[in-house]
Amino acid sequence: TCLLTSRLLLDMKKVADNIKMPYGYDAGSITRKITSGQGFAYMKADEWRVWCIALSPIVLKNVLPSVNLNHWMKFVKALRIMSSPTIGISELQDAHCFLRDFNSGLVWLYGADILVPNHHMSMHIKDNILDYGPVYSYWVFNFERYNYELKNVRTNGHGFIEVTMIKQFVRSVHMQNHLHN
Repeated sequence: TCLLTSRLLLDMKKVADNIKMPYGYDAGSITRKITSGQGFAYMKADEWRVWCIALSPIVLKNVLPSVNLNHWMKFVKALRIMSSPTIGISELQDAHCFLRDFNSGLVWLYGADILVPNHHMSMHIKDNILDYGPVYSYWVFNFERYNYELKNVRTNGHGFIEVTMIKQFVRSVHMQNHLHN
């Protein structure tokens, strides 16, 4: 059973549209994607981060039943800790416990069929942070954006696709400079 109907998604958009976000956070692109009929299908990783950390606690407050909201907030708490620029060992342990409880709650609330490999992988984030430091220092959200740009480059099918793609990418990046000159 889907907890978020089309009507609820529209209500969520209205609430989110009235939230004043800090500089650098664009809630508009997120809410447009939520209500586009595709739900959350086409959100990028950084949009997911903004949705989870900043918008969802407010927007879902009057939408989800309390047991589901409390369960979701375990994920939000873990993400807030793990996506911060600095993280201590005790904070990391807290985040790991929040993720563990979130994953266990998925089975309890929705059944074991809901689990996907990413739920298992989330149990290894603690070890990754211990090995490499905060994810903030090595996440690749900017590269994801550029991959999106490169994916949309039209190629002519002749020669090396890499050359065609990089030429088109450089043209699109420097278009403003060309227009200005």
